[in-house]
Amino acid sequence: MKRKYYIPAEWNPDERHTWEDVWVMPDDENYEGESIWLTVDSLTSAAEYLQEEERPVPQVEIGQFSIDSADILVGAKDFSKEELLHWVEVWLKESGFSVSELIEATFEDLKNTNDEARATAQALEALRKETN
Repeated sequence: MKRKYYIPAEWNPDERHTWEDVWVMPDDENYEGESIWLTVDSLTSAAEYLQEEERPVPQVEIGQFSIDSADILVGAKDFSKEELLHWVEVWLKESGFSVSELIEATFEDLKNTNDEARATAQALEALRKETN
């Protein structure tokens, strides 16, 4: 199944990120459910976050992964957008979803499909009203 994805952060093609949220849903105009709000963390971001929480970092080897609900910890210090999408596909397949292709979507395509998307839409609307 083809799936649409949206990355809420701006991403310069030359950048590498240490973590990222991605919203994913079926590429089906009749689909009326929620999108998946997936967080992909690298070992770098996990170490920083877990150190603040005073918790141990899970042992994940380079190139491997660990899934915890809608989070995936990947064995890399950072990743490109292409690598991020690879890990999204891994999460989908490991979580029992079929995926034949990931298609980039817009914010408008997914803006009311999960809690983060709704909160972002509300914040943008409030900002728009404030500047008018």
